[in-house]
Amino acid sequence: MNPIQVQDPDWQIIQKIQAGDVPSFREIFHRHKSNIINLAFRFTRSKEAAEDIAQDIFVKIYEGK
Repeated sequence: MNPIQVQDPDWQIIQKIQAGDVPSFREIFHRHKSNIINLAFRFTRSKEAAEDIAQDIFVKIYEGK
């Protein structure tokens, strides 16, 4: 395990998501949804586009891509 994995509080949750644990995915989603939408909005200046980007990101996380 590298130092980043030890220091990252989400690391164990990410491992559970990779194993197919849906409640862990929901936890990550609710924890980071706003930050991802806000970051995407800074680039797009469009609420709809930012929400679409966030959705794409979370779909890829859920699908393990």
